Amino acid sequence: MMNQVGDFVLAHDGEPVPDPVARWGTTLVRATVFAWCNASVTDAHILVWAADQDWFGATANDEEAARLAAVAAAARPLIGLQAAYTEHAPGQSRNDLEHTA
Repeated sequence: MMNQVGDFVLAHDGEPVPDPVARWGTTLVRATVFAWCNASVTDAHILVWAADQDWFGATANDEEAARLAAVAAAARPLIGLQAAYTEHAPGQSRNDLEHTA
């Protein structure tokens, strides 16, 4: 399932990828995102995507909602840093960037 989430969030060149929430449901996708994500650029993309979905914080109380917002706020700059790094390191694969960011 996490492969489908990653493919959906990081789809390239407009390739059609099925929405994992439509297949697996919000509760399972949310739990999988939390269980799978680590500190990486790819995970930052996934966490930002999830934070922008209505279902991600749907059951959160105020304290948990604040924590989810903090995670998204911390992840967003990593995406920009990766874009800047990619401009200065052309030819590197996404996997290469994962191990240097």
